[in-house]
Amino acid sequence: MSEDVLVRFAVVVGVAAVAATVALIVRRGTSLVRRPIEIPGYGAGVYLFTSSTCSSCEVMASRLSGSTTVVSYDEQRESFPGVVRRVPALAALDEKGRGWIAYGVIGRRRIDRWLRDP
Repeated sequence: MSEDVLVRFAVVVGVAAVAATVALIVRRGTSLVRRPIEIPGYGAGVYLFTSSTCSSCEVMASRLSGSTTVVSYDEQRESFPGVVRRVPALAALDEKGRGWIAYGVIGRRRIDRWLRDP
């Protein structure tokens, strides 16, 4: 009887470990941390860098206000080499083009908090 309990316990622990691993892999697509950035030539504002082949970009665009400037990464890739590594990328910049950037699909609450408390 005790072996049966141990086997069940091992199965539950294994399933939990697999679920945690899958959750970590899925979250890799989102940068939960804002990173400092400087994009010369861009003024103060919030910018969403997108691509025509990016389905996640549409999701991010729907989460942002109308004051966000959408920039086509496909058309302007050479304007910021090494700065925007992947899309969608959300950047909030000051008048000197300095600020922060985050990658991936980001939740509305986190976006609101980041934009309210830079």
